[in-house]
Amino acid sequence: MNLHHVFGAVVTLFANAPTERLYRTDMYKVTSTDTAGRFQLNGLPPGDYKVFAWEGVESNSWMDTNFLGPFEGRGRAIHIDEGKPVNLELPVITP
Repeated sequence: MNLHHVFGAVVTLFANAPTERLYRTDMYKVTSTDTAGRFQLNGLPPGDYKVFAWEGVESNSWMDTNFLGPFEGRGRAIHIDEGKPVNLELPVITP
């Protein structure tokens, strides 16, 4: 997965359906990009996810539905199948 060479962007991934985000904590992951703008997340359960890339955002602010609401449409919906890698390019959100 690649973010157009943005170093240190925070990548958040959680259940695509907002109603599942509170109880599907197994689908919640946070990482950051390396110097080439790449990131990797392993061990995700199969399912539908929403992925966001952030720059200049306070840690965990994406957990606040009031904060996330205006950006919901800027996340990328993806489906994860067991054992199948996904390559993805994401736009970086700067609130």
